[in-house]
Amino acid sequence: MRAARTIAAIAAVCVVAACSSSGDDDASPDDEASTHSTTTDSSPSATDEDDGTADQGDGATDDDGDRDEGDSDDSTDGSDDGDDGDTTDEGDDATDDSVNEESVSLNWTMRRLDDAGQAAATRAWTGVADTLGKQVTISGPGRTLRFRAARGRVQGLEMQWPWAVVYAGADMTRGAKRGELAVYDLRSGNRRMVGKVGSAPPPSASGSISMDDGRLAYPTGPNNRYCLAQLDLKSLNGKRLTCAKPLKEGFTQFRLTPAALGYTSFDSKAKPCLTLKRLDDGETDVVEAADRCVGWEVVPGEDSDVWLQVENRHRVEVGTAYARDGDGDAVKLGPAMSGSTTWCGGSTYYVRPAGKDGRADDLMRWSPESGLQRVWTPQGRKVSFVFAPHCGGSTITLPALDRKQNGIVLTAPAA
Repeated sequence: MRAARTIAAIAAVCVVAACSSSGDDDASPDDEASTHSTTTDSSPSATDEDDGTADQGDGATDDDGDRDEGDSDDSTDGSDDGDDGDTTDEGDDATDDSVNEESVSLNWTMRRLDDAGQAAATRAWTGVADTLGKQVTISGPGRTLRFRAARGRVQGLEMQWPWAVVYAGADMTRGAKRGELAVYDLRSGNRRMVGKVGSAPPPSASGSISMDDGRLAYPTGPNNRYCLAQLDLKSLNGKRLTCAKPLKEGFTQFRLTPAALGYTSFDSKAKPCLTLKRLDDGETDVVEAADRCVGWEVVPGEDSDVWLQVENRHRVEVGTAYARDGDGDAVKLGPAMSGSTTWCGGSTYYVRPAGKDGRADDLMRWSPESGLQRVWTPQGRKVSFVFAPHCGGSTITLPALDRKQNGIVLTAPAA
C-alpha cells in the first residue's frame, strides 16, 4: 500500500515533460447514457439552489438508508488518546516543535462500497471507481448512475450535493487526446459533458480537479497549451484562468476554496522546482512562507494557508504540513501524506501518517480558530488503510479499506 501511495505521488510530477497537449483533437467519445435501477426519483426537487441548510450535519443522519451503517465502531472518532504512533521518518523530528493537538469526537458513519477504487460521498449518495479506474458507479436513493472511461482511466471523482464530477483521461498529456469531464446532477440523474455543453473549455487529458460550492477547477489544454480553468457546475460556463509556459512548466494539485484557488507550478528540469501559488480574482501570488522548490500543495484560506513541503525527493509520498496561525505566524503541523489535503466546512483536513505498528493513518483538521485537531483515528485493526479525504459539502468523507481490503467510506459532519 505504501508503494501504491509512492507511485501515485510521483505521478503528479512525472507529467513534467508532457505539460502541454499535442493538439486540438475534437474526437471526444459519445456520451454514455446513465443507467437507472428504478425510475423513482426520491431526491429533492430540482431547484437551482437546493436547501443546503436542511442537511447540515448530515454525515450521521442522512446516510442511514440501505447500507451497513451501524458499524460506527469501525470508524472511531479520535477520542482515543492513546498511542499516537511514531509518525514517520520525515516527521520524527517534527513532533517536538509542532503545535499542540487535541482529539475531537465526530459522529462518524460507515458505508460499504461495491469496489475499492477512488471514492467520494455526499448526503445519501456514494461514488466509487473500480480498481482499474475504468468505471465509476454513483449510487443513491432509487438510482444508479454509471460512467465508463472511453480512454485512459479515471483521474478524479468529486461529489458535493447536488453535483458529482468524474474526470478521466490518459496518464500523460503529450500526444493524448482530450480528457472527459462528466457532470452529474444527482437530483435528476442528468449527465452533461464539459466541452460539449456551456462555454467552458474542454478538459486536458491529464491533471487535477477540485470542487467547491458549485464551482470546479480543472486543467484544459488544447492548442499546445496547458491551462488552469474554472467553471460553474450549474451552467457549465467557464474560462481559462492562467496558462503554463509550453513545454517548460506544468500545474498540479488544485485546491479550490472560498478564498482562492491554490495550485502547484513545476518546471521541466530533471529535478523539478515546485512552487506553491494561489490565484484570486486574476491575481497570482507565490506562497512566500513555503521553502523554495519543495512545496507540494497548498490550501488557501481567508486568513491562513495550509501547505505541504516534501524535502525528501526519494520519498515524495510523505511531507510536512505548515500553516499560518491566528497571529499570522507560520507554524509546523507535523508529518502529512502528500496529496491528502482538502478544504471542508471552514477547515483544512489532511492525513497524518501512522506509526510503525501497522495502524491506519489519522485524519487531522486545522483552522486558525480551533488549531490542530485529530478527528479520526483507528481503533484496533478494523480499518486497514485510508485514502485522501474528500469534502461532500456539509460532510467530510474518508475513503478507506477494511481489514479484508474491501472498500468502505466514512462520513461525518464537517462543521
